[in-house]
Amino acid sequence: MEPFVTPLGIMSVIEHFLFYDRPFIFLCVDKTNSKYIVHLVDDDEFCEKWFLIPSTELRVEFVRTGKISLRDSLLLAEQGWIWEITTPFDESKGTAEIR
Repeated sequence: MEPFVTPLGIMSVIEHFLFYDRPFIFLCVDKTNSKYIVHLVDDDEFCEKWFLIPSTELRVEFVRTGKISLRDSLLLAEQGWIWEITTPFDESKGTAEIR
């Protein structure tokens, strides 16, 4: 499993949904085994901005099988909120906010 370093800690990428030269949408897990569907939403010369959507195994399976779209997984987040994080290229800490 490849690491995904975030302001929330180091997570492990366990499945890619969209990959083109780098991951754009993927599934990761944190050290408490919580799963997140992750979307790359912006980048510039300084950092990348990501949405991390806390997701149950059932929600992940619905995304995998097309019962729910990736878009709806974001708009209809199970918890009613998502993490918006930045991961700077200079390896500084970055930011994490609940949206």
